Amino acid sequence: MTELVVVDASVLLAIALPDPQANKDYAMALLFAIDKGDVIPVLTHLCHHEVAAKLVRKVRGQVITAAKARAFFDLLADISFQHVVDIRDAQTLYADAMKLGCGSYDGAYVRAALDHNAQLATLDKKLFPHLAANGVERWVP
Repeated sequence: MTELVVVDASVLLAIALPDPQANKDYAMALLFAIDKGDVIPVLTHLCHHEVAAKLVRKVRGQVITAAKARAFFDLLADISFQHVVDIRDAQTLYADAMKLGCGSYDGAYVRAALDHNAQLATLDKKLFPHLAANGVERWVP
């Protein structure tokens, strides 16, 4: 059965950054499910900004190399993401975050999942209680 899954930045960043193996395994399981056609990934435009900002900091801080960042972007280019959520105006992001009980980035992911009756793939443990509180399931491989 094919299911929509909103992907948050933590999952994508686990591929590029020196994350624990469990995080890498989760991210790779999602990529495998996408490749098999079991998952249709949903990515917000905001996620692109969050990923780029984090990678800029990590390359500048010499946590990863620029070459590794480029290889990561090449990998992402091979994945067909369905962009469904535009960056909303500041007032809407604020209102969603306040209503959903989380930060504005996390609120955008939760809102995308709610709007599209989708699960949410995340490694952000601070986000887990907000998923449950808002009736969103975390994607599990």
